[in-house]
Amino acid sequence: MLDYAEATLVDKKGNTLGIYVDDPAESLQTLLLERGYHQNEDHPDPSEWTTPSEYENVQKEPDYREDLDLYVKGSDGEYVSCCIVWYDESSRLGIFEPVCIHADFRRKGFGRAVLLEGIRRIAALGGEKVRVGSGQHFYEAIGFQREYMRYRWTKRFCA
Repeated sequence: MLDYAEATLVDKKGNTLGIYVDDPAESLQTLLLERGYHQNEDHPDPSEWTTPSEYENVQKEPDYREDLDLYVKGSDGEYVSCCIVWYDESSRLGIFEPVCIHADFRRKGFGRAVLLEGIRRIAALGGEKVRVGSGQHFYEAIGFQREYMRYRWTKRFCA
């Protein structure tokens, strides 16, 4: 699988390939180290996750559902918090990704509000569990429990 990815999926602009690995996956991590990958330790700030063009692309995904696209607008019409909820009927699993809270509006309950509304909507669809794609303390503070961490491993290829 790595041979195929390296032959066909390398980012042509940055000449890199990134692979996400759940921790712990020691044998895969050892293989990646042997092949010249390194683990990225940095985690992006949620206020930087989604640009307007990225958001437009996400809306084109086949499993995107507009009714699970949640946001809070401030009095001036600007977005304060947003969240896209993905739902898989067969596993009855809801996934919150991305969750964004504008830096000026953090610690005011707006992120919590979109997550709780998302949980309500997943439950109404018959969902039994939900997950978030980050290990940030914000999620633990509102009741999520950490099951595992996912890290990005990157390899740079010669031009």
